[in-house]
Amino acid sequence: MATGTDFITDKLIDELNHTLVATQERLEQKEFVLDEKEIEIMERDELVEQLREKLATAEQLSTLQESKNAELLATFEQETAADIANWRAKLKCTEEELHQAKCESEKAIEKLTHERNALQEKLQDYESVVSKEQLRELYNTMEEKSQRIADLEQHLNEMNKKDSKICELQMEIDILQGIRCVLAEM
Repeated sequence: MATGTDFITDKLIDELNHTLVATQERLEQKEFVLDEKEIEIMERDELVEQLREKLATAEQLSTLQESKNAELLATFEQETAADIANWRAKLKCTEEELHQAKCESEKAIEKLTHERNALQEKLQDYESVVSKEQLRELYNTMEEKSQRIADLEQHLNEMNKKDSKICELQMEIDILQGIRCVLAEM
């Protein structure tokens, strides 16, 4: 027969076993929760690493894009500066040619006007002395000179229009240069 102490000991052992089993179950549950937390932490670490890689890639792309933009801007500035310099040189040359042609036209107009006036004076002086045929020749010569003067005046007007167009082109060049400066400051 079992004694009272054995009974108490058995009861204590049963309680201890029951407590041990309950504690083991709780430990297993906590280990399971810890395992789940570890898995979550590992997944988060993987996500963080992926995000770091993406951030590094984005920074590289941003640096590359900034470099490309700087290259494009420098190329644009060089091309624009070269274009502006070429246009200015062409305009200067055209301006000089127009000025020279203008001066020549003005001199020719002055000379022809002088010749026409001289012919008119001769015509008046010789009207009574000269035959009608000679008068007709003088008149035709005078008309030719007048027509030549009109043609030269027309040519001079066209040159003035071209001169005006040159001024417009110079303003456009100045605007382009202003745009280039603004872009360079960006």
